Amino acid sequence: MSLQQHTLTAATVLSFLLVMVCDWTTASRSVQCEPSLLNTLKIGRLAQKETVDAIKNYQQEQEQQQEQQEQEQQQEQQEQQQEQQEQEQQQERQEQEQQQEQQEQEQEQQQEQQEQEQQQERQEQEQQQEQQEQEQEQQQEEQEQEQQQEQQEQQQEQQEQEQQKEQQEQEQQQEQQEQQEQEQEQEQQQEQQEQEQQQVQQEQQQEQQEQEQQQEQEQQQEQEQQQEQQEQQEQEQEQQQEQQEQEQQQEQQEQQEQQQEQQQEQEQEQQQEQYQELQQEQQQQEQQQQHQQEQQQEQEQ
Repeated sequence: MSLQQHTLTAATVLSFLLVMVCDWTTASRSVQCEPSLLNTLKIGRLAQKETVDAIKNYQQEQEQQQEQQEQEQQQEQQEQQQEQQEQEQQQERQEQEQQQEQQEQEQEQQQEQQEQEQQQERQEQEQQQEQQEQEQEQQQEEQEQEQQQEQQEQQQEQQEQEQQKEQQEQEQQQEQQEQQEQEQEQEQQQEQQEQEQQQVQQEQQQEQQEQEQQQEQEQQQEQEQQQEQQEQQEQEQEQQQEQQEQEQQQEQQEQQEQQQEQQQEQEQEQQQEQYQELQQEQQQQEQQQQHQQEQQQEQEQ
């Protein structure tokens, strides 16, 4: 029971006792109700009325203060929700920009790789054409010269062809090594970019967590019920963020696997082309040797 209620109860009891005493003395007709007692009764009634008015005023003020506090709390909650939505929108924009940059980089890498492959094919065709022209010229010279000179030249040409073959193989191996080094550098750059993106995401998460902690402390000081609501909202946001990060990592892994498969296919194609070229050269050499043997047999006959 509050102080105002105690006061009201005491004033009510006092006035009631005074009225009973005055009525009893009047009814017995042995003692008259004194004027001072009536004045005391009037004062008690006035005090009771003033106490009741004061209690009503106090209750109205408390209700107004409570309504004002509830309005302020609602306004603060709306402002906090608005700030949180803005932060989420900003984070989504940043993630979209990062995805777009990554796609552009992958497209550029694919274009460069295609250009390198086309250039390599052109070089191989030119080498084959030059080799065929050289062989035709050598055959014409062999027919014009004498048999002994032809044999010597054929031996020398075979040696030169072997040397050229070895030199071409060395050049091809060197080109393959350079391509592998370039691919490794590209992979390292891509890994570094992914690490930087992960670091940026971690920093954003840390900033967001700090902001959430500050909001939680302020809400704890204001009201315990609002704190429980905010904690639930924060948990839902963290779950959404973790899900988005997992999806991004999964997409990146799938892209890396695709790139590795493409590289393996390209290497297999190159090895197959080299193997076919070697077979062609061996067939040509065998044909030349057979042609020489036939010529020798004809001469001997």
